[in-house]
Amino acid sequence: MAIQGGLELNEWLNSFSTNTRVIAGGLDGRNLMKGDLIAFKSKPPFLKETEGLQILPWIADTKRLYQVERIRYLPGREFSLLNQASQQFMTNAQFTIQADSDRMGYRLKGPLLRLKKPMELISSGVTNGTLQLLPSGQCIVLLADHQTTGGYPRIGHIIQADIPSLVQQAPGTIIQMIPVNMETAEKINKQQLQYLQQLKNACTLQLHAYHRY
Repeated sequence: MAIQGGLELNEWLNSFSTNTRVIAGGLDGRNLMKGDLIAFKSKPPFLKETEGLQILPWIADTKRLYQVERIRYLPGREFSLLNQASQQFMTNAQFTIQADSDRMGYRLKGPLLRLKKPMELISSGVTNGTLQLLPSGQCIVLLADHQTTGGYPRIGHIIQADIPSLVQQAPGTIIQMIPVNMETAEKINKQQLQYLQQLKNACTLQLHAYHRY
């Protein structure tokens, strides 16, 4: 939910989002509870002096922004270290999101993935969407609160356009992951950015029309 002008919340690292691990941001760094009151920073324009709160009958079409049929990824630097059976599985992989997933990472459960041979790697840079193979043979997708480096094999990276779709999925959801190349990932990302701009333009036109009346 977004409110024009913002809400009275605690700022942390230039953000008002909540990080429960360090108890910072948002409303006292904790989850919202029934009965909590959050004030507006300034009176939003949709609060009319004589009419009070108005619920406008507009619904933005966001269906094209989220899709649950498949999550696409780019094979990572260490993908080739997987054995043949594991590489074959990752051409059309299905995983279940685990209950202990959080903003640091989504833990996935599927068939055990194995490397061609045991090895230790030097810690290297990771990013939002990096798919790492854990020593247990299961995977984790690093998300918004991820660390900056990691020593586990980076077998893939969720494409930027599909990260919002992934993080909307609840624990217990089965996701299907499909590999794509860089050209396809860039094309999908460009299409998403174009649609977001169209959506923004439509919202701006609606607000301008509303303010005229």
